[in-house]
Amino acid sequence: MSAEIKKRIAVGAGWMVFMRFGDRLIGLISMAVLARLLLPEDFGLVAYAILLLAILEIFAELGVENALIHDQAAPRESYDTAWTMNICKGLALSAFLLIAAPPAAIFFDAPDAELVIYVLAALPVVRGLENIGTVDFRKDLAFHKDFVFNFATRLSGAAVTIVLAFVLRDYWALVIGMILRAMLRVLLSYRMSDFRPRLTLSRFSTIFNFSKWIMLQNLLHGFNERLPALVIGRMTGTQALAFFNIGFEIANLASTELAAPIRRALFPGFAKMSQDRAQLADSFRWALAVIVLVGLPIPVGIAATADYIVPVLLGWNWLDTVPIIQILCLQGAIVILGTNSHLVYLALGKPVITVWLSALRLAVLVPCCIYWVAVYGAVGAGLALVVSAVVTRFVDYAIVLPMLRIRIADFLAQIWRPVVGVAAMSMGVRLLHDWLEQSALQPYLLVKLAGCVILGAVIYLASILGLWIIAGRRDGAESYILGLVRDFLTSRRMLPSRDGA
Repeated sequence: MSAEIKKRIAVGAGWMVFMRFGDRLIGLISMAVLARLLLPEDFGLVAYAILLLAILEIFAELGVENALIHDQAAPRESYDTAWTMNICKGLALSAFLLIAAPPAAIFFDAPDAELVIYVLAALPVVRGLENIGTVDFRKDLAFHKDFVFNFATRLSGAAVTIVLAFVLRDYWALVIGMILRAMLRVLLSYRMSDFRPRLTLSRFSTIFNFSKWIMLQNLLHGFNERLPALVIGRMTGTQALAFFNIGFEIANLASTELAAPIRRALFPGFAKMSQDRAQLADSFRWALAVIVLVGLPIPVGIAATADYIVPVLLGWNWLDTVPIIQILCLQGAIVILGTNSHLVYLALGKPVITVWLSALRLAVLVPCCIYWVAVYGAVGAGLALVVSAVVTRFVDYAIVLPMLRIRIADFLAQIWRPVVGVAAMSMGVRLLHDWLEQSALQPYLLVKLAGCVILGAVIYLASILGLWIIAGRRDGAESYILGLVRDFLTSRRMLPSRDGA
């Protein structure tokens, strides 16, 4: 049974990664178009409203979906209660947004933000109506359905927003686009799931007993995620906030679009393995190895080529984003080296540990962020994120490895080859970068970017394969990825099957 679950997790992780890379591709295309139709100030103004909503959502994040996934035998009443709780949350958030709009506009010194916040107050109500039955896509490890649901929403939402930007040519395109996307998501949720929720709170105490720790952890995590933007918005201005938000999104491509979807697939599987500690530890090591192997070169490569990526993707108006991206890429690499431990703690019924880790990170982040933003601006927020991530990761390793009886040597065995590979890749790309700056290709940014990407990929793949062969071709992330490639090519009849047929 455990082997079957692990296989389904692997397939699910593939679906989730595919979904997020498709989602990111749509997002990058949308960003490239919108960045040329709208001004940085437009993005910054909407970012104020989104930041306020995100802060309020921190206090109202209920974690009901995780509670339903954790309870493998949850009855219908639990689903109905979870849906009702989400509606109540949406109504409460909308009311708070309406109340907070005037003081928020004063706080950010952005009078136009007040009306934007009023309009975005409709967003939480719409989101709260989403069909709770879609949580079964993950709970039952039916990740292909989760892929279709999320990808279709993203694609239609991006198309609507781009059309609005062409028509309106101001920040209202972003605002209206967000609301229409949420509406499309609600409609699709009822189209794809046959479950029809009812209003009730009969299982409130059961759900809350598990979700209360998730709520507290989400509260602390939300503060950790939003604090840099809040400090930048208060101490600098709309333009710096826009630069930071765009830079953060680009720098964290690996963690948000690779590690996050894999972790989305891991929790349902970990929950099914919670009674088998050895199998849980094995799956934990496997997931870490795959995430680091595939994800680590992304932030390192982005940092090495940021001065090409920004003008090619966003245009010359966004050049101040380059140093922000480079420092945030270091933070992104540290996130990739994370242990997925919070999923283990949830699966083992110990979510309180995640609360303490988030509290530790916040305690480090607050003073560092306030001081360094005052000194270095948005780049200082990146420095604060790096320091807080390092401290939290060190403590996290010290907790989860003994809990799963994983030796430090076994842990390092999962990551040393990718670390060496990205070091070689970084040196090779930087050498080519410096040569290109002196060559006749200097004006051709896209050509230079493509050359650096190709060289970096070749060096990384050659380093990984060489080190793996030297190590004796042991079973691990490399053999797993090569197996997936072989299976894909075999299914397309580009290679003979293993049995020679």
